Amino acid sequence: MTKRFLPATLIILLGLTLRIYDFGRSPQGVYVDEAAIGYNAYSFLKTGKDESGKTWPVFMRYFGDYAPSLYTYLTTVPVRLFDLNIYSVRTTSLVAGVLLVAIAALYINKYLGLVIAISPVFVFFSRAAFESNLALTLLILGIVLGLRSRHLSSFLPLSFIILALSSYAYHAERVVSPIMTIYFAVIYWKKHTKLVITSLIIYGLLSIPLFVISFTAGGSDRAISLLTASPIRNYMVYFSPDNLFSKPDPDPQRSFPELSVFYWWMAPLLLIGLTRLSKIPKIYLLLLFTAIIPGAITKDYFSSLRVLPAFVVLSYIISQAWPKNKLINIFLLIIATFELYSNLVLLKHERASVWNSEYAQIAQFISQNPDKKIVLDNSRLTPSYILIAFHNRVDPRILQAPYSDAWLSAYYTHTDFENNRTVDNVEVRPIHWQTDIYKDQILIGDSLAISDSQVQEHGLTLIKKEANFQIYQTSP
Repeated sequence: MTKRFLPATLIILLGLTLRIYDFGRSPQGVYVDEAAIGYNAYSFLKTGKDESGKTWPVFMRYFGDYAPSLYTYLTTVPVRLFDLNIYSVRTTSLVAGVLLVAIAALYINKYLGLVIAISPVFVFFSRAAFESNLALTLLILGIVLGLRSRHLSSFLPLSFIILALSSYAYHAERVVSPIMTIYFAVIYWKKHTKLVITSLIIYGLLSIPLFVISFTAGGSDRAISLLTASPIRNYMVYFSPDNLFSKPDPDPQRSFPELSVFYWWMAPLLLIGLTRLSKIPKIYLLLLFTAIIPGAITKDYFSSLRVLPAFVVLSYIISQAWPKNKLINIFLLIIATFELYSNLVLLKHERASVWNSEYAQIAQFISQNPDKKIVLDNSRLTPSYILIAFHNRVDPRILQAPYSDAWLSAYYTHTDFENNRTVDNVEVRPIHWQTDIYKDQILIGDSLAISDSQVQEHGLTLIKKEANFQIYQTSP
């Protein structure tokens, strides 16, 4: 017992340490999806409705797109405990990330737990609010329970429940979860026919709301708009050594600055592990090839967050060749820790603007000037209203006010997005130079929105600067 749980406990503690170090400060700032998740969780606690006034929707309407709602609902717990802030909105992902390490180390094998604990891709997605990270943990838990049903059949209904819930956490699991469910139904059909039928009924009942909403514009338009004409080419890029061990994710909000999915030194371990494919359970190989489908059918060249389950399988293959020598293990952990630490520093400072860190100061300035009329330029970041609402904990009723009952009755059809919003005393919109200079108000924008020549021409008075943003008073 001790031989099994002591190493697993140490691995879990290692995974927790790498995820919780400088938590909430690296990445520094809050990106708009995080702000939407956190603010809507706050809105549910205050009003029982989302920012648009919809009561407990299946999909959350964020900026004209519709996202699965489970992460937001779970986030109501840390928001209730710690108030609305960067820590509470990321707690759900942190817990999911640590649970994934625990599931792997305790119930699959300790070396898989170790690979997941230290690999850049899993550490990164546990440090910010990513629905895909929650969905990944639920999917792997459902698979583990399904495999354990071989010895304890009563786990099967629970496995199907967890697999169904994973589809409510992230869109990619809407593809992968049904395939895993069918796999378990097939392999257990002869031995546990009645239990399989019962489990399938439970899975089906839980999936009905998701199935129905999937045929609305909100449930399908986003997916259709992302479809690519080159799925085979896109499929193969997820097996590229360059993308797995060398290059960061093309999206700067989806990776550490100089780290790929795995460390470069894990490449030989993957090659060795590939020679032992016969030892890998068939369901993991099935998961590998199906989990890449959501990434392959979309236009993005390489989207790590859409294929996270595939990286778990690659981690399993790497773990098959993991060295058993303690000194080598210590050496590899030191290298991993050093690389992670240096990239946490880079992430915190070099990519602060990518994570909208300056909006915390802008929101503070706005809260300190409640009687001033303010225009916040949103030419570069159209949904920036949600960052102000998040940081200033704006009363959700203010954002809900413009939406009528008729609009809410067709909630899942509104794929358009109104860029310009009014939040308290702030108009979030592009600056209109023909009219705004003749009003007594404050203009906030970056150097592209407010140039030096415009400052001189219109006699604007500088109040302060915040990172790339400038705050000016008009002189009507």
